[in-house]
Amino acid sequence: MFVVSGPSGTGKTSLCAEVLKKVSGLVRSVSYTTRPLRLNEKDGLDYHFVTYEGFWDKVEREELVEWVEYHGHFYGTSQEVLKRELAWGKDLLLAIETQGAQKLKSRFPDVISVFLLPPSLEVLEERLKKRNTETGEEIETRLAQAEQEIRLGAQYEYVIVNDEL
Repeated sequence: MFVVSGPSGTGKTSLCAEVLKKVSGLVRSVSYTTRPLRLNEKDGLDYHFVTYEGFWDKVEREELVEWVEYHGHFYGTSQEVLKRELAWGKDLLLAIETQGAQKLKSRFPDVISVFLLPPSLEVLEERLKKRNTETGEEIETRLAQAEQEIRLGAQYEYVIVNDEL
């Protein structure tokens, strides 16, 4: 299992999409989330978009190997998908938040973890603004969260500065 984490806006999704194009036999784990669908996202491909009730149903039935709340929305990884793909001998790629990565690492010590950094907080702010999906206040919250998350990078096996995809 390969876990890619980093602050919101560092390019986790973009990096993973490029890796999947270039590495055969690698399977992406699609997370569940309660957040709204963004422009250009597809349900089942980028995320499994579910209601809060649907998400909590999965939590209560212990269908998620890890789950976290991040910026007011919930995210989680399917236990069934992980077990199935690993049983089939597949290598899995997960783009998840730092909290989820910590939970996975505690349950699966052999996880290879990669932390993605922006070149600077200024670049990160510009990336978040260009997404045009958050308000100014939400961007400020994400930047404050990013400063905290960056400190966690030392806990990962690999750290990549995403300055050029």
